[in-house]
Amino acid sequence: MLTFPITLFGGAATATRVFEGITAGTASGTNFTFSSVALGTDEGTSLVVVIVYVWSTGNDVTIQATSTIDGSAATIHAQAQGKDPVGTRTATVGVLSRATSSTTGTIVIDNSASNQGAAIAVYRLNNLTSATPDATATAISAASGTPASPISST
Repeated sequence: MLTFPITLFGGAATATRVFEGITAGTASGTNFTFSSVALGTDEGTSLVVVIVYVWSTGNDVTIQATSTIDGSAATIHAQAQGKDPVGTRTATVGVLSRATSSTTGTIVIDNSASNQGAAIAVYRLNNLTSATPDATATAISAASGTPASPISST
């Protein structure tokens, strides 16, 4: 489970998660640029978290470390990849984050190979104890029939 530390006691504000929206890519290609994306309003220690979905017809696609949120490198926390049983469809899902105070910005998703499309879901996490996650997993699960999550319960 990917967790971010939150304040559980004391006078600090309670951590919150705000769903900002889903945006789909408009064309196939290797990389996708999502412009004027709502990033929400930061409160206290804050992160923008982006859930990325990429799908392809045969290419094994991974999300690259050159992906950016609001103009700077995003941290890739996890990604998992899988194929359907006959190997003609590949899906990759990733979790990226970055600290920024901007309320809107551009999100660029760089991929390792050409794909059919991408979509992003954006969240703002506010009032965190720290912007550093307790755990990350950047391993890619094998692209074989059933994906295995690279995230462990520890």
